[in-house]
Amino acid sequence: MLEVRGLKKYFSSGIFKKEVIKAVDDVSFEVRKGETLGLVGESGCGKSTVGKCILRFEQPDSGTIFFEGKELTGLPRKEFLKVQPRMQMIFQDPYSSLDPKMMIKSSISEPLRLQGVKKKATYAEVPLLLKSVGLSPEHANRYPHQLSGGQNQRVSIARALSLKPNVLIADEITASLDVSVQAQILHLIKNLKKELSLSMLFISHDLEVVRHMCDRAAVMYAGKILEIGAVEEVFSRPQHPYSRQLLSEPIRDMKAKEIWKPDFEAKTDITSGFEGCVFYGECPYADPECRAEKPEMLQTGQDHYILCKKLTK
Repeated sequence: MLEVRGLKKYFSSGIFKKEVIKAVDDVSFEVRKGETLGLVGESGCGKSTVGKCILRFEQPDSGTIFFEGKELTGLPRKEFLKVQPRMQMIFQDPYSSLDPKMMIKSSISEPLRLQGVKKKATYAEVPLLLKSVGLSPEHANRYPHQLSGGQNQRVSIARALSLKPNVLIADEITASLDVSVQAQILHLIKNLKKELSLSMLFISHDLEVVRHMCDRAAVMYAGKILEIGAVEEVFSRPQHPYSRQLLSEPIRDMKAKEIWKPDFEAKTDITSGFEGCVFYGECPYADPECRAEKPEMLQTGQDHYILCKKLTK
């Protein structure tokens, strides 16, 4: 459904001395039909920027993006807007993504109006969309400040579904919600994905949520994907040193009740200004070759890949 190859997005910071921040640096992955791919990593590693680049909320510096086999990267904006409705994004903070001056019915129906659907017809769709996310028609005439965080996130989900997308990008959708509400939203998303046969890119820093929601997981660090594979394989037997460090908190297997713990401690010194592996400064297996040469994504098992020259030899 969705394929990303060599995606790059750099930002500049500083006033007098410009510093280049490699938010997304040569990222490649695919989201298969009907699956949920989890993009997991620490805050600031570039996860959200990947999602924004796919939908052109941020313009990629280079790389190619394919949707259902069609390349989107070089499409003129007018042509891209014809495809974009079939890829929708749910944002982290519902209070920021919803206009506080617009009624809920206007927020949900706005995407339909932008596609040329008449106002009367769009309002007829609102009660059905509200019902699909567990809200009642009476919520249509309220404003965001009159709803709870969980209810506003349901509204955001309804708005994303209004254009009947094939691919949904969920960006930290439970991060700003109370713990008691998070489970409800995740259960809703999982049911909607199944009912509507959606493919999903699920972005999160919450490891247990990714494990529960996703079919495959991609581990991201400093703008790069370091490991990707079946979610249980990555979580139960992580191979890249960073994945092991990220999963250093005991991860309990939901079925087998197993606990995995790392067998090493990462180095504390961080090295910068080199051309090799981005994890060189913290890796317990690093050598001068790792500092000098960029690693390639290599297969280590069935549908399992890591970005590490040393461990795949």
